[in-house]
Amino acid sequence: MFRNYLIGNVQTLLAIHLHANGVRRRVIELLAKYGLSVSYSTILRVVKSLSDEAIASVNAAGRSQNSVTVYDNFEQMEGVREQRVEGNSTFHSVTAGEVFEGREMPDGGLRQTMLDPNGRLEPESVLLAPGNSDDEIQRQIVQFFIAKAVKGVFPEATEAIFSLSAAAFPNMPKLDVLPVGITKHSPLGPIFHDESTNEGNLSILDNIFRKQYAIDEDSELYRTRLFLVYGDQKPVDRIRSCKRLRRRATRPYDSLQWALPVAGLFHLKMNYLYMISTCHYGGIGGDPSTLHDAANFWRRKKTSKAKSDFFALEELIIHSFEAQVAAVYWSLLSSTGLGNSYNDIDRITRLHSPEEFLSLIERIRVVYFHKATRGDQELQNHCLFLQHTVNYLLLKYAIKYADLGLLRRAVDRACVLFAGTNQRKYAIEMLYFQKLLTTSATPALQRAILANSLINLRGHQDSWFETDRMMEFHIGDMKEILKAKRGSTIHLDYLFEYCSLNSSFFRLLRSEIERSFNVHVNPEHTVKSAT
Repeated sequence: MFRNYLIGNVQTLLAIHLHANGVRRRVIELLAKYGLSVSYSTILRVVKSLSDEAIASVNAAGRSQNSVTVYDNFEQMEGVREQRVEGNSTFHSVTAGEVFEGREMPDGGLRQTMLDPNGRLEPESVLLAPGNSDDEIQRQIVQFFIAKAVKGVFPEATEAIFSLSAAAFPNMPKLDVLPVGITKHSPLGPIFHDESTNEGNLSILDNIFRKQYAIDEDSELYRTRLFLVYGDQKPVDRIRSCKRLRRRATRPYDSLQWALPVAGLFHLKMNYLYMISTCHYGGIGGDPSTLHDAANFWRRKKTSKAKSDFFALEELIIHSFEAQVAAVYWSLLSSTGLGNSYNDIDRITRLHSPEEFLSLIERIRVVYFHKATRGDQELQNHCLFLQHTVNYLLLKYAIKYADLGLLRRAVDRACVLFAGTNQRKYAIEMLYFQKLLTTSATPALQRAILANSLINLRGHQDSWFETDRMMEFHIGDMKEILKAKRGSTIHLDYLFEYCSLNSSFFRLLRSEIERSFNVHVNPEHTVKSAT
């Protein structure tokens, strides 16, 4: 449908695409003279029309009974635009947001009666949660990641083992997988408030719900409805603080009981990686069990104990996990005396039956994942690293395939692990999240909280990702547009208002134009092979 529209309006859409990517007015006017584009004034009229349609779309989406809101801070340094005495650089700290159609919602939407703010979280609810038990499901989970790591190093040998047998390669158990569907979402308009303070978050909620969703402050919706609001730890904590301070307000709108803040899973992953790094990074003179040793051995960049890029740190931790599992497997087979080179281990692996291979996997699980070895400090560090990392792998897998049952188990264990570290804020956040998923919310609300922590924009079973990560992509798109369009006569406030509502359309337009003209650009982050 979009391509049919593209064929009939190629000049208009191409002109909008060029305009959004920073092509100057004189170039667009020149292309218009050759019939390749429309005039600059036409572009402005079309963009204004798109903005009006986007405003109406946001209004309708926000008022629907299944609406879910997510927002995050947008920080940008605006350099000197022109040589004037007062023309200094300016730091802007504003907010960007999106509204999307929620899934797994009960008929009539979420209700405030589904939430009990006075529910208590007992220690047993955390310590004895399913994710913290060493049951059959946990055994299958660990076996899956051990076997996957071995297969990554010896792919042909492990494939040969199971190709001639009816036995199955260890699979991840499926507990509660969401049905596949594409999430409908709309960017919000500009929100010129900072989320770092209580006052700023109150202004943000007022801008979103009263102005952009056009829900009057005296509406009955604030008395009955419950709106999910996702974000990182800071705004979630700020909103909860405001709710506590306003719990005795007479008007439902002022009490904020209609807003349920939930921390996003992407920021949970970031802090979980930081927790692993803090516990296992080590330093100069550390033993081979440390991440510092692995990073230097592999000559990895952008990683350090104090500050690391997310993808670089994730890749280092996952590769360290796979390397350590492969080393244990290698050690078990080389102890047979039949050889110790890569080709020898590959040959020995092929000689195993599926049952013997699975027995080796189970031996690794019992010794290195079931308990920490005492006495040998280096070996103990290896064991703890494997145990800590396997839960991150489970969290990553559960998000990618939208398995709410596995996600619950990963959250259960993360709750305990955070409590044992110095990340006090996220330890409290995880306890609050656990409280929502156990005692404070009804089963319908619990399911809605987990299901709407994930979105899917491609409609594939393995293309799910975190709701708050969608905001990171949205902010990244906006920064690209701001960088392309900003000039001496166009200030950042104007650009923010111009591109905020239309950023999704510009991204879709770019991908469809490139696809129609057979231009392929892979935007995915390249992951190094574990081998």
